[in-house]
Amino acid sequence: MSIAAKLKGYLDFLFPVRSSEFKKFLPMFFMNFFLTINYNLLKTIKDSIIVSAAGAEAIPFIKVWVMFPMAVFMTAFFTFLSQKYSQKRVFYTLMSIFLVSIGSFLIILFPLREIFFLHSVAQKLSGILPSGLHGLIEVVRYWPLAIFYTMAELWGSIVLFVLFWGFANRAIGIEEAKRFYPLFGVAANSSGFFAPHIFLWAADNPTFFDLPFLATSWEKSLFLMGWVVLAAGVISIAIFWWLENNVFTKESNELAFAKSSSKKKMGFFESIQYLLKFKYIRNMAIIVIVYNISINLTEVIWKGEVHKLCPDPKDFGSYMSQVMIVTSLLAIFSDLFISSNLIRKFGWTTTAMITPIVILVTSIIFFAFLIFDLPYESNIAAIFGVSMLSLSTFFGSLQNVFARASKYSLFDVSKEIAFIPLDNDAKMRSKAAIDGVGSRLGKSGGAVILQGLFLFVGNLSASFVYVAFALGSLLSFWCIAVLKLGRQFKELTSSEPDNTLGNKNNQEAQTSAISESDALVNNPDAMKKAFNAL
Repeated sequence: MSIAAKLKGYLDFLFPVRSSEFKKFLPMFFMNFFLTINYNLLKTIKDSIIVSAAGAEAIPFIKVWVMFPMAVFMTAFFTFLSQKYSQKRVFYTLMSIFLVSIGSFLIILFPLREIFFLHSVAQKLSGILPSGLHGLIEVVRYWPLAIFYTMAELWGSIVLFVLFWGFANRAIGIEEAKRFYPLFGVAANSSGFFAPHIFLWAADNPTFFDLPFLATSWEKSLFLMGWVVLAAGVISIAIFWWLENNVFTKESNELAFAKSSSKKKMGFFESIQYLLKFKYIRNMAIIVIVYNISINLTEVIWKGEVHKLCPDPKDFGSYMSQVMIVTSLLAIFSDLFISSNLIRKFGWTTTAMITPIVILVTSIIFFAFLIFDLPYESNIAAIFGVSMLSLSTFFGSLQNVFARASKYSLFDVSKEIAFIPLDNDAKMRSKAAIDGVGSRLGKSGGAVILQGLFLFVGNLSASFVYVAFALGSLLSFWCIAVLKLGRQFKELTSSEPDNTLGNKNNQEAQTSAISESDALVNNPDAMKKAFNAL
């Protein structure tokens, strides 16, 4: 084999995109990059703000009492807009809402936060409510920070997963997705490398915005990072506009930005009931919900350990940024050398099964150091000259790095590919229900578990044993759902090898395919074969 042929083979292995596809692929690649830059920046900013002010115990209460209702509202609003307007107008509307909200926080709420904080109300509540609801009291006290935390968190579920990935799933077929999506993961995980450096740069250059209403260096750094978020959002809108007018035009793809094709318009809750009738979609929802419960349970405990080690918001954000950099590098490696080739060679089920296994193994190590007084813990701490707190924080960070990297490079790719066999109506409804509400329901579910434990045992540290038990049980449900969905996905894609955006399959045919898949999954012999295959 010639050198040129070998080089072409390596290039096809690392970058399996044809030259004719660049016009579609590259803009979507960079659009994903900038949207994920914001996701990672907002993630670090919101954690630094709320954990430093209210403590990690406040996070579960925000996710239940603020974030989940807002997620339901935003998803219902998305469903309403999607039934009345074109998808491009829906995109512009929701992007504007998020960017205006972030800008309002930067210019009004954060500089004037002491005026809005409810210290007197929180003081009265602390004398009435039990100590296990301390996190809820802090949410009330620091409500402007809780609102920002909520909007920052919803950026991932609404903007990134519902808007961008919903658009990608309509525009890209299964054959393209197996080649494109892992590379989209490279874009997303590259942003995970750049975003922490932006955070660290802003933290080291607080005088970039030397304005009178910014009193401290942290406020100035936050203001600078906020403007980076707004700029990246505007760039993403510009890329979307270019795709709309130059790639996905009405002549080339009449369904790209079309209104919902359903003859009967359904409300938000009717849409969820409609989706839950099908086990294919229910299994997708189970996977997403259990993932978010699992990651929420471990992250709250880990962030509590990080806050003990780094109580200052700047130090906390810097530590989280370093973790994010390592996570992004590991995820990029997985995207280039593992994810794309794994799903093409070994199939959907094997790829989707890796993330729960990774979370299980790394969580066992993390909780072992938290719960048990292992004889070698003190020896390791003495050898490396670190405290036990530093040691537990390190293993928590290790757990988060591998869990997040697996999620970004394997879980997200397999999940998004699972949407593609659905018809356009089902894609829109299932994306909104699963990513808009299901992911928030999962995080809220994890938060409810923690709140119950706080009331039962009193604080975060005393809940470690119970969280570990709950996590192990949840991961078993996740693995079972993956096996079922893998069988159903194989049935659907074998009958429709490339269900692209332009396909004219009607809803009845899709429903029939899903029903046949349900019947297969409920067949004990078929399930036995699936387990034997694994």
